[in-house]
Amino acid sequence: MTTVPVYQQLRPDANYTYKLIQLPPNIISHLSDSSTSNAKYLNLKTKPTVATATTTTSDDGDDNDAVVVCTGDSTFKLRQNNHSNCVLLMNQRPINNNIHQHQQQQQQDGSDENALLGFSQCNYVYELTQIPGTILDVVPEYHAENEQRNKNLMTKTEMAELSPCSSAEFEKIYIDLCLCEIATGNNKFVYRLSFDTISQILHTLITYLISESKHGQNFTIFDLNLQDNQAFQNWQLSMINAVIHKFTTPDQEPSNSQDGNTVVNGVDDDNTTTTSLRLNDDAITHWFGIQELSKLNYNAAPLTTVADFLLNWKTALPSFYNVPLDIIQLQGHYYTTSSTGASPLIHFIDQSSLSRDVSTRFKQLLQLQPNWKYNEFVACLQPVLDHAKKVDSVILKYGKKKRVKRDQFIVCAR
Repeated sequence: MTTVPVYQQLRPDANYTYKLIQLPPNIISHLSDSSTSNAKYLNLKTKPTVATATTTTSDDGDDNDAVVVCTGDSTFKLRQNNHSNCVLLMNQRPINNNIHQHQQQQQQDGSDENALLGFSQCNYVYELTQIPGTILDVVPEYHAENEQRNKNLMTKTEMAELSPCSSAEFEKIYIDLCLCEIATGNNKFVYRLSFDTISQILHTLITYLISESKHGQNFTIFDLNLQDNQAFQNWQLSMINAVIHKFTTPDQEPSNSQDGNTVVNGVDDDNTTTTSLRLNDDAITHWFGIQELSKLNYNAAPLTTVADFLLNWKTALPSFYNVPLDIIQLQGHYYTTSSTGASPLIHFIDQSSLSRDVSTRFKQLLQLQPNWKYNEFVACLQPVLDHAKKVDSVILKYGKKKRVKRDQFIVCAR
């Protein structure tokens, strides 16, 4: 029988503090991967206390995670898990203590070479759970006519360092939110383009491509000759590039993002001027559709039918830009109610006004109307659901699913 002497260091080294982190398999594979130069590091980030963060998706609605661990393309929430047992961190080393003479012979024989010395103890362990990356929500909206003072101004590099997300997620969210560095005086800071500015630039871009017979073909930013093109003289190059990258797809090396657009390089990367691009019709029609939906106000504006809305949606698109439109493309941003005519009435839902908590959002939706068409309700609830959960199980937990026809269902309260 083999015995191993175990000792505990009574005075831990005050210069060092040890914490335990339980690494999930994907983190271990990341650290073991030698195919990329950045595979050997992990970034530990904290959310600044003066700022909030915004994300494209969130499964559990938890926005209070102060510390995250980031790889090159993933973000992990760091959570402290307390336990009743004490974990002892130990080293294998010889023990140099005053020992009796009869024990000196044992030490010379090497019996204490296998002694374990506890140099620290831990009452908890940190666990890592993968979450969607977020970026700081402190970017001011750009207004050319107003001076940008007393704002939380920062560069793109500073924003990337402070945002609790991986570098790949940062680039995707940066493009999706249409952020860009705009020169104000002698400095360049990150701003968020207003909806009207985005629509104006996008409308001008499509109109110009149609005039050049390139709206259905590949093109490059270099082909647009933005510096000398009079059609784009009202905006800075970074603003135009931000809109182009949001509403186009690269012809090479695609990488999917949330709204269908793709990411190859950063928005401000000069290498993208020669990248072959193509208009993303789905992203463009979705954008103009949401802008038209936002004009609907249940209390102030006349009620609009789906048929009339489709006409308004078509009118909002640039002339001669002929793409198919279907109201289903906007699911999650509207709900319909019955009307006296053949076409139902349509109402706008502002996703940003809904809670990220599942039960709270469920109640909010039922407050809008007591009986929902099943597909419309699911589309509004889906953004905050855990991908591992079944939609019907969540509906049955907080409400009811009723059959009204052979293949039609509604969702209502219990």
